[in-house]
Amino acid sequence: MRTLLAAFVSVSVLLLTPGASAVEYPQTTLTNGAMEMLVYLPDAENGYYRGSRFEWSGLIQQIRYAGHTYFGDWKSTHDPTNHDDVNGTASEFGMFTPLGYNDASRGETFVKIGIGELRRANNNAYQFSTKFTVANAFEWSVNSTSNSIEFVQDSPNFKGWQYRFTKKIQLAEDDTPRFSIYHKLENTGSKTIDTDYYCHNFTIIDDDPIGPAYELNFPFDLQFPQSLKGYAKAEGKTVQFLKPLSGASIYAEFEGYEVAPHNTAVSVFNKTRKAGVNIKGDYGAYEFHYWSTTLATCPEPFLKIDLEPGESQEWTDEYELVAENGIELTK
Repeated sequence: MRTLLAAFVSVSVLLLTPGASAVEYPQTTLTNGAMEMLVYLPDAENGYYRGSRFEWSGLIQQIRYAGHTYFGDWKSTHDPTNHDDVNGTASEFGMFTPLGYNDASRGETFVKIGIGELRRANNNAYQFSTKFTVANAFEWSVNSTSNSIEFVQDSPNFKGWQYRFTKKIQLAEDDTPRFSIYHKLENTGSKTIDTDYYCHNFTIIDDDPIGPAYELNFPFDLQFPQSLKGYAKAEGKTVQFLKPLSGASIYAEFEGYEVAPHNTAVSVFNKTRKAGVNIKGDYGAYEFHYWSTTLATCPEPFLKIDLEPGESQEWTDEYELVAENGIELTK
């Protein structure tokens, strides 16, 4: 893969990953005067993340604002090729079935949008946790300014599937602690692109482990069949933690909400640190998952994508950082 880098993109910056030796990962820093954001760059040879699950562009490692940090490492070790060794605003296409997977035999390739061609490992149904070999990492072009960065991936034609994926991170122009992530997927091939997209939102405040200090608020009453295992409880629109997760994890799939844009909104707030983040998409989530472990709490709204040849789809996620005061959902 050849990554094209424009102004303000710095590469091979020394980073010390907890539990690992000092290594160099291509990255850049964006700022708007109020906040500073570290973003990893896609690179098939030296990138921070080269796994087969999440798309490789625009991984926000950490943000600094008003003396607080937002996002960060959720694992004590790091393997760039492992499927979930990723941080911040990690997003994925085709969590359930990537393009061409069911048509591929063992050893043949299929396409994961935002990565490239992966080699099918076995005859089992697709599992995102499988460590697939990246047989052909598609190229990226990267252009940035001091407060924005844009990634574009034009895929080659693969058995009729072809696409152009654009992702742009834009910090607010008015020196406020807000930023947006714009996405556009264009079907440039001859086959329908029928897939899904979501952002995992690995969220942690000030590296403070997930526990009673954290609270999540949603714009709908929470219903889900899975157990929170006594670590948290849901009351109305709020998830509150009862005790530290301490190596455990909890998972839920929300039910009973209207598929509407305002229902992608969620806030994560740390009551001890008095800091948090509002997250909101401009699309209706057709599924909404939630996962949490010791060093990350992760609201995950899903977007359905169904594009005929020549069609395109655009969507944007908005983020607002909060410090010192309580948090309110942006509606």
